[in-house]
Amino acid sequence: MNEFLMNVLFSSLECYAMYFLMFKLFKIDIYDKEMIFSSILMSVLSFFIREQYQTPNWDVFFQIVLMFLLVWMLFRIHFFYSIIMTVITFQAYMALQTGFYFILGFHKGSPISIYGLQLVTALVTIGLGWLVKKKRLGFDFIPDSPNYKISLKTKDIILFILTIPAIFFLTSTIYITQNFEDVLILLPVCHGIILISYLFISYRKDRSE
Repeated sequence: MNEFLMNVLFSSLECYAMYFLMFKLFKIDIYDKEMIFSSILMSVLSFFIREQYQTPNWDVFFQIVLMFLLVWMLFRIHFFYSIIMTVITFQAYMALQTGFYFILGFHKGSPISIYGLQLVTALVTIGLGWLVKKKRLGFDFIPDSPNYKISLKTKDIILFILTIPAIFFLTSTIYITQNFEDVLILLPVCHGIILISYLFISYRKDRSE
């Protein structure tokens, strides 16, 4: 199997796992065909950004933008909450992946090691999605209609403000990994802190509505 197919296969699994966790976390119906299509699309884009155009530092940014657009326009989630859902999901996934990178001793210079990291993170993410469903966890505050007239409250504003540091750390992860190995251990910590903040505010918002 050539490099392109291997990259698309493992990246698609990662993207599908993120969609699965996202929809279970926010109690949205699963649409497998649309999720598979979206995952392949994101994976192909990622491959061309990283391998063909040699701009890996832009990879995560464009994936976030594309996932947001797909969640908003394909899955018909409200524009504002599509941003929140996308960033929370990426934050959760990146916290897991950077954590596994250190705990399990993966090596970024080995393709097999990287594929292993992707596989482990994706399977754990799907497992977390099933756990959220089984335990009836998750949040109910996402409106059913993309045209729903929302009234922004303090918690909504805080959730949106959190996207600024979240996107910064998400999009700079690859750059930091390649250039600042001495501080890599701080990445899962930063991702974890932002994720916990997101989940705490989401929980408070869910309980107040």
